[in-house]
Amino acid sequence: METKFGTAKLYGNYYRISSGKEGNNKKYLHRLIWEDHYGKSVPKGYVVHHLNGDKTDNRIQNLQCVEQKLHRKFHSSNITEETRNQMSKSMSGERNPNYGKVLSDEEKARLAKYSKMPQTEKSIEKISKAKNTTGYFCVTKQKNKQCKQGFIWRYEYSENGKRKTINRTNLDDLEKEVKIRGLKWLKFEED
Repeated sequence: METKFGTAKLYGNYYRISSGKEGNNKKYLHRLIWEDHYGKSVPKGYVVHHLNGDKTDNRIQNLQCVEQKLHRKFHSSNITEETRNQMSKSMSGERNPNYGKVLSDEEKARLAKYSKMPQTEKSIEKISKAKNTTGYFCVTKQKNKQCKQGFIWRYEYSENGKRKTINRTNLDDLEKEVKIRGLKWLKFEED
């Protein structure tokens, strides 16, 4: 994908710049977007976190700079509400890149809209539909050289705050397993 920072390719779960001429080779796209928007580098000991958990969603409203130790706690299996609150407060006041800036009404509305955007079932379906090309809610095709067909079908979902997946080589088998677990199985309608 072409960006103003250079050509970005997916490496694992993150987009990373793969072209060298812009001086950003091997830099992560989400960090560059955050730094460009706020006009400063990510401070030492901090990382840029994807608020909705989708590491390919690099919209500025989905990126938050937080202390590395809080970020590790956030992604650990025993996250507490206290840790979530600490993470939220870690960039408040003078530590917030917008501190002291005069924001336009449009910018204030945009930031307010995304700061604690509740994810309704409809919004999750809309995001899922936009992200995948399989035609099924939460289903993607993943390359897998160990399979004869060269890919597996993957259903991603969240359970108790943890990201989980179900993988099958056959779409019908995946559907059965998803339904057995009581999860939502939805085929998107053609536009």
